[in-house]
Amino acid sequence: MTQEIFSVWEGVYSNFAEVGGDTGVFESDHWINRQKEKLQRAIEDFKSGLAYSKDYPLSLVVAMLIDEQREGGGQRVKVLDFGGGMGLQYLDLITKVPSAEELVDYTILDNEKLIDATCGCMKQFKNLSFVTTLSVVRGDMDIVHMGSSLQYVEKWQGLLAELNEKFRPKYFVFSDLLAGDIPTFVSAQVYFGQRCPVNMLNKEEFTELLFGFGFKVLYCSLFKAAILGYEYLPNQALPEQYQMEYSCHMVFKGAYN
Repeated sequence: MTQEIFSVWEGVYSNFAEVGGDTGVFESDHWINRQKEKLQRAIEDFKSGLAYSKDYPLSLVVAMLIDEQREGGGQRVKVLDFGGGMGLQYLDLITKVPSAEELVDYTILDNEKLIDATCGCMKQFKNLSFVTTLSVVRGDMDIVHMGSSLQYVEKWQGLLAELNEKFRPKYFVFSDLLAGDIPTFVSAQVYFGQRCPVNMLNKEEFTELLFGFGFKVLYCSLFKAAILGYEYLPNQALPEQYQMEYSCHMVFKGAYN
């Protein structure tokens, strides 16, 4: 038996009149009940402070800053991507924000072995640079981005203080940050037979540190990442009070604007 092909959309027409169809869809009981169900879930999420995202927020922050600085005289946007790997987020940025390839100076800091293994084509972008130590990075940064990296730094408070003092960023952008309504503690992340130390942070404690630097929260959402086929964090081996369902994204705006 041939399986019938299902499609939400049917036919190709030149105007609404040709389609005919049902004009009362958005007044139907089914539509109204579905909207009520969605709204109830959204109200519950709002009351609990939950919002979800599947994308890193960096590209949107850069796009807004490019536009802002164009109006202010065309100053280039400078980004430091701490733990930025081989440049995956840079490609995401210039794909979503085409002007960023020309208008953004993007610096990735990561370990030497990983950078040496990076595809040669990534090193052909004239405004993308790779470094292995903070000491060689000069001048202020508009944005310091940390994507799934801060949690692997043991003395994370000192690092953030150093980054803030050295680069005076306008924005800190944290993507896939292991912070939530849990006590701050250290765990071991199992990675294909290896065990890596990792910080799990209390989000309120983390936020208070940034407040102390003069930053305010602009954006916060939970990150639905795909880990071993799960959208939520597979951490059921931890005691219940130490479990987080999702990591988070947070964007902070500083006093240097």
